[in-house]
Amino acid sequence: MSPPPTPPLRLAYLLQGVPRVGRTLVLPQRRDVTGQTMGDTLPESEVRAFRRTLHPLDQTIVQELCAGSQFGHLADTALARILPLLAQRQTRVDGQRLKLGEEPLQPRVIVRTPESLADEPSLSATAKENMRLCLEMLLLYADGDSLRLTEGRLLAGSQAYFLRGPWALPIRSPNPWRLSDWARQPLMALRDEQLTPAARDSLVSDLKAMGVPEEDLQALAVQRGPPEKVILRLLPPPPPAAVVAGEAPPPPPLQVRGVVEVVYAGVPIRLDAQRQEANYLQAAEAAKTGEDPAALTERDMVAEDAIRQHLKQAGFRYDRQSGEYVVEDEAALAVADPLRKVFPPAWQIE
Repeated sequence: MSPPPTPPLRLAYLLQGVPRVGRTLVLPQRRDVTGQTMGDTLPESEVRAFRRTLHPLDQTIVQELCAGSQFGHLADTALARILPLLAQRQTRVDGQRLKLGEEPLQPRVIVRTPESLADEPSLSATAKENMRLCLEMLLLYADGDSLRLTEGRLLAGSQAYFLRGPWALPIRSPNPWRLSDWARQPLMALRDEQLTPAARDSLVSDLKAMGVPEEDLQALAVQRGPPEKVILRLLPPPPPAAVVAGEAPPPPPLQVRGVVEVVYAGVPIRLDAQRQEANYLQAAEAAKTGEDPAALTERDMVAEDAIRQHLKQAGFRYDRQSGEYVVEDEAALAVADPLRKVFPPAWQIE
């Protein structure tokens, strides 16, 4: 009668020196029949010698440990790959057993001003001096509690985890490897040249791909869309012409004059006859206070051209000297008659 097959060997593991960013040393240890660790960590030569006798789960872990130039030294991407496996073994971090969290964290982003970061130790003095604003990534629990990235270590690869003490907390992200930049830089200081419309579009696209919800990106994203309001302000008629002594006064011209304003983000802009080069503007709150806001709005030039075209079809011409739109004669009568409905219903006539 043949002896029973030898059960596969199972190992324990030790995570040493887990800094916030960098490589991690993962070392295997023997286990006794009760699952407790036995003796010192195992050298690479010994692990390779009995590698084929290991449990399949341990073989996968050991394969990663042997893959690099130094045995057991894992980059964040490799560690993220095998964390779920390490959590199924007796793996210890700072004397405590590694545990895998069940509730996934949600990546979120907040916009911070330079004033709020005056005492932030993770930003250099140079970064603080030159930045316009700063983005900080947080990780949120379902109940709304949040974690700063400086409270642990972000691991990003085919899966993403946040190491905090003995806990490996999973992160919900459709593209978890994109979070790797935030592992190295939990605060992103942005200068003027990093806040151009094209740069904002690229950054917002990247953050969406990481799983950051759109509501967090409103202050950073370029706001696009037609004007919130179109206002036609009708002006009083010009003063009568001077009367020459002995002559009858000339009849007043049949004329309607007005200025047109388009409103974006609460900011009224006077519409002239041609497109302007400066087609971006700041938020209304910043215009009032003189502060430098995060928000940026792009004017809808196509919608503004349509407004000009409508005015032209209604008989208006643009007087460059006064900056006013002028309509005369029969067309002026139509404009002055509310029953003729010359203007779109959404326009505000004052």
